[in-house]
Amino acid sequence: MELYQLKSFITIAETGNLTQAADRLFISQPALSAHIKALEEEFDIKLFNRISTGMQLTENGEALKLKALQILESSDEIRLQAKMLQNKVSTQLRIGLNADAVFLKLGKLIDELRTHHPSVKANIVAGNTPVLMEQLSNGSLDGTFFFGQNDDKDLESIQLTETTIHIAGSIKWQDQLLNEDIESLANLPWIYPAPQCPYLDILDRLFEGIEKSPEWNTEATSEIYVNELIKSGAGLALIMEEEAQPMLDRGEICVWPGASFKLPVGFAYQTKRKQDPDIVVLSDILKRLFRAV
Repeated sequence: MELYQLKSFITIAETGNLTQAADRLFISQPALSAHIKALEEEFDIKLFNRISTGMQLTENGEALKLKALQILESSDEIRLQAKMLQNKVSTQLRIGLNADAVFLKLGKLIDELRTHHPSVKANIVAGNTPVLMEQLSNGSLDGTFFFGQNDDKDLESIQLTETTIHIAGSIKWQDQLLNEDIESLANLPWIYPAPQCPYLDILDRLFEGIEKSPEWNTEATSEIYVNELIKSGAGLALIMEEEAQPMLDRGEICVWPGASFKLPVGFAYQTKRKQDPDIVVLSDILKRLFRAV
């Protein structure tokens, strides 16, 4: 029995899907299946049943899941303790990026790492806040930038700054956006943000008490796609001021003057890794760059 096999077992149990588990672990499905087959042969029991929606733990698999989790957590604790004794930063840091790299001072972060820890390679993973926070929780990332508040007790975070969020649309809708109230805006097509995105809380507050719900015309999970859809006239959407301003200057979009919203920007990591040299280094650099507390 190998630790990587137990990790494969737990990941399939959590996702219930071979494809998702393989993606999370960055291995092929045949390799993942081989890990499970090896465990089943060693334990002489069946761990999963194949069902129409994916993979389901057997009764025996369910009984072993808790013990497997405990073994993996103990292994992580030993690795972390060893790293802390060495006070040594890993050679690779996996960092989630949820917004514009310039706004999040990514280049300066990489420069600081290169200057003070030249052996460290930064692996940047782009995505939206909900996806990146999930990847952080399952250990696929060392840390991630995120929008909104952190309500996960297993994650700690530092607030770096805040951004202003505007309602924006194509320049061809300028007359409507400059003169319409919120009820009228609900009649226009909208670009729906990703599920669990902090933008949804803003939209809920914005349309609270409005009889008609917005017309969700398109859904986009990447801000790059959202910005292009706004310019093309696909719908209205929420956008960061830092991303909106260059497009405003070029005359590509217009912004509704009725309201804007403040949104916290933070950096999160697993609570159990708070003293990990990797996290200490990243946190210290980001606090200096953003002068955060």
